[in-house]
Amino acid sequence: MNFVKCYPLAVDDLRRDDVLSARNTSPADKLAQALEVMAYGLEVKRKNLQRSRPDASPIDVDKAFEDWLFERG
Repeated sequence: MNFVKCYPLAVDDLRRDDVLSARNTSPADKLAQALEVMAYGLEVKRKNLQRSRPDASPIDVDKAFEDWLFERG
């Protein structure tokens, strides 16, 4: 597939490189990257819950984290 047919010429070189790189990444690698980003995001959320509850025990933070997860499930 011709790249120019899919994206206008106004697309900058960095974006073009990103698209071409994504096309060349295997599905297994894309899944691994997605899981890594998800794990990082979950850790950030857990840390934010800890910061917002400075007096909470680790068990309380775990409970708040689980509640947050189940709200989105």
